[in-house]
Amino acid sequence: MVEDRTFLGPLELTGGHWGVGDATRPNTHWVEFRPDGLYQHEPDSEGQLIPWSRIMNGIGISWGKHSWNTNSRGMYTLRGRVATRNGGWMHTTLRHPYEDHQLRFDQHARPYRAVDALRLESLLRQLTTEGKLHLLGDPEWVGRAAAYLAGGKNRWITGRALRQVTAEALAAAGPRQPLTATIDAVGGQQAARPPPRTGHRPTPSIAGRRAIWAGGGGSTGFLQPLAKCQVGALVARA
Repeated sequence: MVEDRTFLGPLELTGGHWGVGDATRPNTHWVEFRPDGLYQHEPDSEGQLIPWSRIMNGIGISWGKHSWNTNSRGMYTLRGRVATRNGGWMHTTLRHPYEDHQLRFDQHARPYRAVDALRLESLLRQLTTEGKLHLLGDPEWVGRAAAYLAGGKNRWITGRALRQVTAEALAAAGPRQPLTATIDAVGGQQAARPPPRTGHRPTPSIAGRRAIWAGGGGSTGFLQPLAKCQVGALVARA
């Protein structure tokens, strides 16, 4: 069982719900992972649900007050932390109808490590590529994946390293366990119970697409070839 206030960059478990952004303060923007999709919480609004089936491209994260501020220069400090304190945005393209879309979140009081933010972004991208975004609606699954990705070292973060650790995290988290119908021994009623654990560790699936989110909103597209990943003054080739 994952405890509240467990986090991976801006992703945090609060009140049994995983979300990106600070959900503990009133009147804040944050994005909740629900079984049926991403839910945008915002002040003075009932919010908005984005079903998993509408999300087409890998979800990218940018930092700053405005959604169009996707320039990666100066995004991280020399100590490997997110530089801005003005919040952030999740970018993707939706279908039915087709449109570019941004979801806003406010930052926590704690600083974010660059490696945690980049690993979260890589997880979102890989789940989209494999058609498994719905796994984010399972709090236990997200807890296992986040626990594996947390605690990485802030050094020479390359696209290859991000893809590798993301594949390992997907394997460690395992598939979402479906509920199976069993007969209650006392009442004779059907009850939904998870199947027994077999100890099988699935083989990670690594997408063949050599691309990484490089920011960008509007009509500029979302997946761009990886050239470099900047963490402060450290620049590494993928």
